[in-house]
Amino acid sequence: MKSPTKKTPTKKTRAKKAAGVKPSVKPSVKPSVKPSVKKAASVKAPVKKIPDKNVRNHLVAFLCLFIVAVILFMLGRNVIEQQKIADQNAEAPPQTENAQQAENVSKAAEARTAEMARKIEEARKAKAAAQTAAKAQAKTTPTAKPKLPAKSAKNSPLISGGPYALADQNGKTVTDADFHGGFTLVYFGYTFSPDVTPMGLDRIAETLRLLGKNIKKITPIFISVDPDRDTPKDLKEYLAHFHPRIVGLTGSHDQINRALNAFKAYAIKTQGKDDYVIDHTSLIYLMGPDGGYRAHFNEDATPEEMAGQIRELM
Repeated sequence: MKSPTKKTPTKKTRAKKAAGVKPSVKPSVKPSVKPSVKKAASVKAPVKKIPDKNVRNHLVAFLCLFIVAVILFMLGRNVIEQQKIADQNAEAPPQTENAQQAENVSKAAEARTAEMARKIEEARKAKAAAQTAAKAQAKTTPTAKPKLPAKSAKNSPLISGGPYALADQNGKTVTDADFHGGFTLVYFGYTFSPDVTPMGLDRIAETLRLLGKNIKKITPIFISVDPDRDTPKDLKEYLAHFHPRIVGLTGSHDQINRALNAFKAYAIKTQGKDDYVIDHTSLIYLMGPDGGYRAHFNEDATPEEMAGQIRELM
């Protein structure tokens, strides 16, 4: 077996070795093999630049200050709104008091309406009982019929009627001239009347029914003698219990007194200051198309008698 032969160093090698220089060794270069498949070109994503640490700190501080400013602004606006509400509540009564007052007014109106209906019903029952008693008495003791005014009563100096200006149940101002051109039945009373007024209005309503087609030629007028308690709204609710053609009128004390004087009527307040009754004329006046007096009917006149007399005068 042959031993490997050693290469003898050349003069240059020996000289470099003596000088302490290592001989350069050429690296073996392997031939590069190109791949058969080309790789797709890779797309580089844009690199976000991260801000400097100091810049980030400044941004965080700015955001904190902005949030604190917004919170302070909202708190300040809330305080101002609360102060405005407190000032308004100090100037005006509380809402609860207003609601309570409105509820009390509503309850009072309901009680007034119920009281009206109750008094009217009681008056009608009393009237029916009186009529029954009168019929029973008439069977044993005949009584003379009340004497009605005759046609010669036209333009009577005792009752002449006259001009007046009042407010109707809708709040509209009317005068006696607004009713000229047709007949009118004028009656004085008040809504708190326990018996006389509702009985008189019942007779008027029944008379209108008996007139039939002639009802269009006549307008019933109810004039309140209690302006302190009878408002247009009260009259509207009250008269709805009788007949839709009845016109309710009210006004000031002076206006009511002028109307009373024109018809030679009267109204006197008696008893207490608040809980009082009024003694008043209970006649029903028939006025002609010219506004002049034609006839009057007392409490004893029946609707049949009134309707018959009105037909004759028409």
